[in-house]
Amino acid sequence: MSAKHVTVPISPELLVWARTSIAKDTAVAAKSAGVPTQRLLAWEAGSEQPSLPQLEALSRAYKRPLAAFFLATPPTEVAPPADFRTLPEGERSDLSEPTILALRRARQVQELAEELAESVDFDAPELRFDIDRRDPEETAARLRVLLGWTGSELRGWGDRYAALRGRIAAVEALGIIVLQMAMPVAETRGFSLTDGPLSIIAVSTKDQPEARSFSLLHELVHVVGHAGGLCDMRVGSARRSAPGAPLEVFCNHVAGAALVPRDDMLAHSVVLHHGGREEWGDDELRSLSRTYRVSREVVLRRLLTLERTTDSFYQRMRSVWKRRTPDTSGFGADKPAEVIRRNGLLFSGMVLEGLHTGALSLSAAADYLATKPKHVRGVERLVMHR
Repeated sequence: MSAKHVTVPISPELLVWARTSIAKDTAVAAKSAGVPTQRLLAWEAGSEQPSLPQLEALSRAYKRPLAAFFLATPPTEVAPPADFRTLPEGERSDLSEPTILALRRARQVQELAEELAESVDFDAPELRFDIDRRDPEETAARLRVLLGWTGSELRGWGDRYAALRGRIAAVEALGIIVLQMAMPVAETRGFSLTDGPLSIIAVSTKDQPEARSFSLLHELVHVVGHAGGLCDMRVGSARRSAPGAPLEVFCNHVAGAALVPRDDMLAHSVVLHHGGREEWGDDELRSLSRTYRVSREVVLRRLLTLERTTDSFYQRMRSVWKRRTPDTSGFGADKPAEVIRRNGLLFSGMVLEGLHTGALSLSAAADYLATKPKHVRGVERLVMHR
């Protein structure tokens, strides 16, 4: 009898767990696995059992190893990070599959990096940073010192992607792994994990590079404050009644001030020549945006914080920008670069060090990087170049 006719005794509870843990309803899950919805319902009810090929199809659809389906009971998974999102109740939705997979992958990278740290003799720098919740501007100034930013770094960033890479490199130099992952920005723009020896920051590739820079700095404040979580980075419209709103407002303020230093901005020629007018032209905002490699919204928010515009003008412009589709161009079919974006330069380097020392085989290194062995050498060349 062929394998496709031999059924496998699987706990219905495990089938339900595997599906719901990735936020799939039965119709979507059945389509992903290539089976009728009624058949999947029968498997989950225990009235029928899948064949091995069908179980393998479910394994691929749910992004779970085949062995997970043979457990006695669903495993206890690590709790998700704190939810600091400040979306209004009517706009907040449950996390979708891409965000769930991003969180799952970030946890996996964190665990793998902690295992690798011993093999490759990696010691993360000890982060000593005291946050003053009463003075976000001073906190931002000290954060810039921690990152080694004096203002001259801007001259070395020829475009917004170079600025993003430079900022990520500065954060990873602190021993923090930075991942860029495809998460819907309507759900989250980034998150951080701080409950282990190595912290993780993840930002969404669905966002513009300027917005990712902001998310990166926002999450860095969470990391140095040992308060990781899931964030939406609503720069100027945080729902202040939300439990995490005070912390999110503070992180937003620090992130903006770290990216656009107060004294530097006030001395900028565009600001000096603008005069006392409360409204700002698009050309002025674009010029400041190009200088600091941040979004126009962050620029205008800084001008509002520094009392150079009004909240009504800021909210009016923000509503205009919100209607526009984010530009996430700039990504090609460069597989090694994509692997590094997903895994971070720091973690990718640790994996390659493990490969060079013999701690990892080529196959294992590819598994750690969640790619194919044929791409590992390309990743290695790009890591060495950077």
